[in-house]
Amino acid sequence: MTGNGITQVKTENKCIPDSVAFEATMKSLCVSDYMIKELIPIPHDATLRQAMQRMHILDAHALVVIDSDGEILGYLTREDIVRLCMDITPLLTTFEDLYQRVFFVDSEIIGVKRLMRLLEIMDTYTLKTILYATPPKIGIVSEVDSLLSAAKIMSILNVHKLAVIDRDGKICGIITLDTVRNVLSLRSMQCPAIDELSEI
Repeated sequence: MTGNGITQVKTENKCIPDSVAFEATMKSLCVSDYMIKELIPIPHDATLRQAMQRMHILDAHALVVIDSDGEILGYLTREDIVRLCMDITPLLTTFEDLYQRVFFVDSEIIGVKRLMRLLEIMDTYTLKTILYATPPKIGIVSEVDSLLSAAKIMSILNVHKLAVIDRDGKICGIITLDTVRNVLSLRSMQCPAIDELSEI
């Protein structure tokens, strides 16, 4: 456990490979090449609507949630917002779909009743409320580690994202489960650590 309440987990650098070639490929996929590098802060009293708007305007995939003293409380990704709204809008599976409904008041697909509930959540739920309701477990991984290491740490902690630290131990980015899945999928590869990770 670090001073910021961040959990660090030591693990193997790869899943058991089927071949030498597979192992070599897995070692070449480095966290630093795929992490979200731009850390954009947002105050913890911001609403979900404000977070979505900031992500859209800045083309950001993740925000760093900070308190009034500038301390990091957690991270919010586009995927987090989609998951938060899944009970209300199960048919909207992407950030772009949600943004269209929220900012253009579009009831197509989800209907007026669900849209009204979605807008209510967007305007009343603050990031502080969300984080305090379900305190985040924040794990870390080094920027020089492999994506497979990141996947296994996510599996151990049962989380969908990790803070990435540089050689000096400073946070320099975020790596998400969706990113790891997409990279492995593009290469037609599988990893038990990814397959066994439960939904949270």
